[in-house]
Amino acid sequence: MEKMIKTIAYNALLGLILLMTGCKEQTALTVGEFKSNTYVLGNIGKIKNYWTMVLQHNKIDVKLENYKIIAKEDTKSKQLYYMLVGSNKDYSFTIAVQVFLNGSKIEFNDRSLKKGSASCGGCTTGCGPEQADGDWVCTNDCETACRKTITIAHEENNYTTPIQAFLERY
Repeated sequence: MEKMIKTIAYNALLGLILLMTGCKEQTALTVGEFKSNTYVLGNIGKIKNYWTMVLQHNKIDVKLENYKIIAKEDTKSKQLYYMLVGSNKDYSFTIAVQVFLNGSKIEFNDRSLKKGSASCGGCTTGCGPEQADGDWVCTNDCETACRKTITIAHEENNYTTPIQAFLERY
């Protein structure tokens, strides 16, 4: 009987170890691909969920309908960067997160979280997120006021990386 209990305990421990080694922590969320000189959106459901929370938290009443990945040059450093943007129907509001090209994959990762999301609103042209020396700014080429909101979502808990915590939450 004692031998059978030891065997069961050993098998349970072995199963738990195998299960834990099979659980690989993610370091990034693939949100798109660069194919044939085009940025193709992938599954951005978690980013949409996050943006919904950002909009609600900041009491911004817009419905995002247009999504795309954009490559842009930093206005001051002139370095190329990538962002995933969401806009409402008439493009009077835009929200963005920085994403990173990794081979042909476009990824949202820990650096994306630390940079935060930027939203700009106020007019249909000339009021959108961009970067100047790596910081979020809003272009302000419109005649009305262009509002900027920066939201940092540095997710973390005691047992995961920031991106893993983000993926578990959203």
